[in-house]
Amino acid sequence: MAKEATTKQIEAADSAQSMGWIVLETGEVDPRDLDIDESLNGRRYSDQDVAEMMLSLLQDGQKSPICVRKIKNKLSVVFGYRRSKAGIEIHDAGLRKGFKLRYELVDVDDKTALLANVIENNERRALTDIDHAHNIHLLRDTFGMQQQDIAKKLNKSNSWVSLTSKLLKLTAAQQKQVALFQTSGGKKGIAPASAYELADIEDPKERQEEIDKVLKTSADGRVTRSAVRKQKQAKTGKEERYTLSAKEIRFPFDRIVEGAQARIAEEGGEMTPFESICKDFSKFCRGKIGERTILSHLRESLPKK
Repeated sequence: MAKEATTKQIEAADSAQSMGWIVLETGEVDPRDLDIDESLNGRRYSDQDVAEMMLSLLQDGQKSPICVRKIKNKLSVVFGYRRSKAGIEIHDAGLRKGFKLRYELVDVDDKTALLANVIENNERRALTDIDHAHNIHLLRDTFGMQQQDIAKKLNKSNSWVSLTSKLLKLTAAQQKQVALFQTSGGKKGIAPASAYELADIEDPKERQEEIDKVLKTSADGRVTRSAVRKQKQAKTGKEERYTLSAKEIRFPFDRIVEGAQARIAEEGGEMTPFESICKDFSKFCRGKIGERTILSHLRESLPKK
């Protein structure tokens, strides 16, 4: 779940020094003169996010400079998208005459700029799954990064990257609802777990109909995976069993195995029986296996007390 960082934390993280880059120049700039390329912004901000940054800049001032690079003699934002947008709004609203932002100039290419932005946001858990899905798409399809390389950069598994990418099948409005679920602390919107199942419905109209049906019976305005399954069961007249592909099923087991290997490397010892079973599943599972089959296998394989 995305956890909001404070404006001070964001300013502290978004700096050239935090990335170990060489600062070529420092100065001040009118935010209206900045080039803001949204395609290289790893996070999608709401109007409320920008309003909160406006208030912070007006009350507390700018804590850290934004990070920019020079493209065709114009300063283009690398870090500090929200501060830049807030600065423009301060000007447009006439809240502070002559308002300027401090900046640090660096020399990086598009791919490095995006990766740095995504990694910084990912480390402070400021990204929603929808943010991740768009960033994965950009890194893979625009910059030609392989899935395993993206997973390594984000400290995620290959299966997580594959599964998250499915969210781009949703319409823009549906994606906003998934992001809302995470930014609201799960109080409203579409849960990512249910969104993965909904993404399997190819027809956008049919998918929205399923969402609307769930919302009609939802007491709190949320779309959860259990509610989606109940809706499917009512439609088919039989119990809905969710199946996992080989890629999806390896995701949780891979993470357990990775954790076990790290623990053993640091502390010594051996894998527990449960970790060993997870390793077997990661290596040998093929096709589609139902959740109940997995649980049954684990129960049968674990040593009896």
